[in-house]
Amino acid sequence: MKLSPFKPVMYGGDLREFAAPPFDTITPEQEARLKENRYNITFLTLPERFDGPESARKKLQEWIRNDILIRSEKDMFIVLVQEFKYNGEKIQRIGVIGLANVYPDDGTIMPHEGTFEGAVRERVDLLSELCCHLEPIFLALMNNTFERNLKRLIWGRTPDSSFEEPAGVTNYVYHITDEDSVTKIKDMVSGDKAIVADGHHRLKATRTIAEKTSGKTQEFWSNTLSYVSSIYDRGRMIAGMHKLIGMNYRLVDFLEEIGDYFDVSEQNNMDSLETIKIYNGKFYNIIPKKSTIDLLQSENAGGNVISSSLVTEIIFRRIMKMNYRDIEASVRYTPDLTFAVSSVDRKESSFAVIMPSWNKELFLKLALNGSIMPQKSTYFYPKIPSGIAINSLH
Repeated sequence: MKLSPFKPVMYGGDLREFAAPPFDTITPEQEARLKENRYNITFLTLPERFDGPESARKKLQEWIRNDILIRSEKDMFIVLVQEFKYNGEKIQRIGVIGLANVYPDDGTIMPHEGTFEGAVRERVDLLSELCCHLEPIFLALMNNTFERNLKRLIWGRTPDSSFEEPAGVTNYVYHITDEDSVTKIKDMVSGDKAIVADGHHRLKATRTIAEKTSGKTQEFWSNTLSYVSSIYDRGRMIAGMHKLIGMNYRLVDFLEEIGDYFDVSEQNNMDSLETIKIYNGKFYNIIPKKSTIDLLQSENAGGNVISSSLVTEIIFRRIMKMNYRDIEASVRYTPDLTFAVSSVDRKESSFAVIMPSWNKELFLKLALNGSIMPQKSTYFYPKIPSGIAINSLH
């Protein structure tokens, strides 16, 4: 893996005004609240529907012209420390933002999920229009000393900025410009591989643009904005992504056939998140039958059977007869259990498939074996806020 410093384009004011969650995690209600700030990165990452990428380009040019966004004069890495609470315990995660070489694909940056064609096309159109990396992809490094070495690097330094997110995560931002520290960060990742934790559609879009360009433009797209931290960092959490099914599908039409593949039992409430559950006003616990596991193992050449494969391959494709275009059009995703349940209660979704959290060791085993899981199988958190830095071609 190769990680390089860059001259970021950064917001000149309070980052709380400009920062936002990654574009593909934002609900319409969140988007409306974020855009109450006249300078918020969602005007770029989620441009107005009717004007599309052109409106984002005009907004970007206006902000640069008026010094709302300012390019650094120095090459730098950005070290990000995130502090949050989990089960009442205060936890920190540390990582670095730089440019990771992703094209041509030499196997050092390893995706673990599939992508949706429409979502990739949408990102290609937007990024090409803006000539910018707007948000970092999220990489998990196979290095158990990375966290310790980064902490040594910032020991005694004062953050260049800090801000707290509404979700309760406090972000401390350090600009690393001195040549000695920059070299140390390069050396920390050299020779290692990284798993793509988040940003599969952005990565695919970046590689697609790089493949279609040449010269300096291709060089720009070959090195994408990335946040890198260790997979072994205690602050790296992996949740399941709950699936919200559109109103054109009714659970009652499929419940009997689901019983052919799973042991289904109705529950009075949500007692735990250790197994897959279905919610349509009532909770159903579903446990795959041995014949279902054997079926998936035979189709996957004896590989591990994971929850997301059970849902996508058995429930969506085999039982509900969805193809991948149907899934992209009719299934939404959220890591928020409360939102998933309320979406069904508000009749915005027909039913929800509630997914358990991931075992980190199982995830590592699958990812390192080169397994490509169904789209939206994992949710790594805390997320990396958009808006800390942009990388611009021009």
